[in-house]
Amino acid sequence: MRRILRASPVDLLIGVVPFVTGAFVSSVWLLQLDAVARHMPVILAMQFNTALCFMLCGVGFVLSNHWNHRISQALAVVVAIVAGLTLVQYFGAVDLGIDTLLIEPFASVGASSPGRMAPNTACAFLLIAAAIGLRAADRAPTFQQFLGFLTAVIATIAINGYLINLDRAHDWVNLARMSPHTALCFLSLGLGLLARPPHASHKNLSLITAALAFVTYLALLTLTYMELRDQEDQLNLNLVLSGDHVRHTVSSLILISGVIYAGLILYAYWYSRQFRISAAALTASEARLAAVIDNAVEGIVTIDRKGIIQSVNRACERMFGYRSREMIGQNVKMLMPQHYSGQHDTYLKNYSRTGQARIIGIGRSVEGLRKDGSVFPLDLSVARIELADGVIYSGILRDISERQNLIREVAESSERLAAVIDNAADGILTVSATGIILSANAACERIFGYAAQELIGQEARLLRSLAYDAERTRQNRPNPDGLDLQKDAAGRVVEARRKDGTVFPLDVAIARIDLPSGPIYSSIVRDVSERKHFEDQLLAANAELEEFAYRTSHDLRSPIASSIGLLRIAKDMRASADTAALGDMLDRLDNNLQRLDKLVQNIMVLTRNRLMPEQDEEIAVRAMVEDALQSVAHLEGFADIRIDNRIDPGATLVTKPLKFQIIVANLISNAVKYSDFSQAQKPEIVITAAKQGDRFIFAVEDNGIGVPAKSRPMLFKMFKRLHPERAFGSGLGLYILLKSAEALGGTASYEPKIKGSRFAVELPAGRK
Repeated sequence: MRRILRASPVDLLIGVVPFVTGAFVSSVWLLQLDAVARHMPVILAMQFNTALCFMLCGVGFVLSNHWNHRISQALAVVVAIVAGLTLVQYFGAVDLGIDTLLIEPFASVGASSPGRMAPNTACAFLLIAAAIGLRAADRAPTFQQFLGFLTAVIATIAINGYLINLDRAHDWVNLARMSPHTALCFLSLGLGLLARPPHASHKNLSLITAALAFVTYLALLTLTYMELRDQEDQLNLNLVLSGDHVRHTVSSLILISGVIYAGLILYAYWYSRQFRISAAALTASEARLAAVIDNAVEGIVTIDRKGIIQSVNRACERMFGYRSREMIGQNVKMLMPQHYSGQHDTYLKNYSRTGQARIIGIGRSVEGLRKDGSVFPLDLSVARIELADGVIYSGILRDISERQNLIREVAESSERLAAVIDNAADGILTVSATGIILSANAACERIFGYAAQELIGQEARLLRSLAYDAERTRQNRPNPDGLDLQKDAAGRVVEARRKDGTVFPLDVAIARIDLPSGPIYSSIVRDVSERKHFEDQLLAANAELEEFAYRTSHDLRSPIASSIGLLRIAKDMRASADTAALGDMLDRLDNNLQRLDKLVQNIMVLTRNRLMPEQDEEIAVRAMVEDALQSVAHLEGFADIRIDNRIDPGATLVTKPLKFQIIVANLISNAVKYSDFSQAQKPEIVITAAKQGDRFIFAVEDNGIGVPAKSRPMLFKMFKRLHPERAFGSGLGLYILLKSAEALGGTASYEPKIKGSRFAVELPAGRK
């Protein structure tokens, strides 16, 4: 019979987030609030079916572990049916009518068909529904975490896609996207499944978090590269940078960042794990020390140079029958029979005068005197302890009559050590000098698939892979009877074999332990399959990028080859004295070379902006703006534009001057180029700069032709020319501006105006 528990605050919060979000969006759809569609269309990017499913998932998540598992499973089935039918519509290119079954959408935002949820949304609902069903049935907690992990990855990819303007991250199908609040709801449910599966262990939560970050980052890298490739192919751009391919350069940077990011994640996980192990070991050590002193079978007493008792442990209380307060402050002679106590003071005086020890550092058998007057035999060992404030003597007393108690304590200590070994995260094997396995802990059972009893008594070669044996044979290094890992593989990765025959990489560290009966070998082993898998993925990705760069390298010659062809035609025209056509041909050739030169210059600026080191300097902002205006004064129509420079003459900014100059020049140049001279109102450009808190905002606003709404998602992306009819270029200007702002620790933003545009760059204010 299932236990009926009250829902925890965390479970309620996890369930309330998608429920409230879904309820709000559902109400907007049901009430057909046109104002919301006009002013906040992103809210309606969550379709009605999606909002309804979130309400069901929120209720199902809370009920799945606390109240009624049948209702929870029923709700999960409904969500799975809706999501499954939606995917059937996508893959089968059919319309089953499920999108408009409950309501007729009054608007369509982010949907390929009115009311239809995005395919990644449907996939995430299938995963959540399956996890809630398993959670309600109290089954497969690890698989629940896996489903939650996949859901969190999908949501995190979508959220990061919005943050970095990567459409492919949240648009799996054109015009069908996962909205930001949809992704946040999925992230809440996914993390809830990761962190709170019933009866599941949370030991691997940090590993799951690291894997989530790394998998999401790899997915974003892959999607970014695919986006770059698609956009380059769509625009038919062939990029040349000093004889090398820009895509290869960008790919290399992406790969390097991925490797660094993976290394940082692995290091952070390793460091956190080592910290936990060290902290646990330190706590256990302190607890053991305190327990040993206070709970040791032997009595421990400390005295000063005059024989006055400073401290005693509880064993002394039991041994002598006195309370500690009765002994502390008294002469230690009270614990000795008369024939010993008479000699004690004389011994201390002789030791202080001559330094000759009779008991200190040697130990001997003596007799003790209990409170009740009974005498009993003791083993006594005394140590001299030098402290900053003087010398004390520590005595360890053992009641020989209770030797059996000591044997029991030793056995318990051995059991504690065995428990530590058996519960270690890494596998620990001990092997004899002849290669016979002597012991294996529980981690070895998980790693190799054998029960400990199946391993003990077997040859260690049982765990080696056949490929490893074949390699040693090829190198004329026969396998001895002993464990090869002991002698040849200490501190490196080797191939091992599980009980089911699968081969996997194993990290091995070996220690030789010399015992009176002979040496044995202790092997600490760790399955590094996941690490090797990620390494292989990175190597494969690198090979793929190199192959792609090689196959596309011949396309880089197209602009040059075209120019060579035009030159040959021009020569023929000159020979035939066709001067009229020759001039047109030369104009085409000049235009072609100017475009190519502009492209190369922008690529050089982009590369230099990224790689060139630069020191911070104090910049006079208004003076730099005046220089930028002077540099574009030759452009057509500049004299007809009203320039309103509102920057305070004393305004300064401490930053990297070349990067800030690129930002200023780019914004002003664009404002001039895209001024609207066809309107009745005179073209105007307003330039402002102000400090707001610890941020410095530089903005350029104009009443020019603006940016079409459909083109705004492409702002700040590579190779995007939004008005090619007005001015030719490479499409890299705003991308270079954004990267310059990011290099200075800031951001760039665009704000559409009723007439014209406003571009702003927000930077750290610096010292001034």
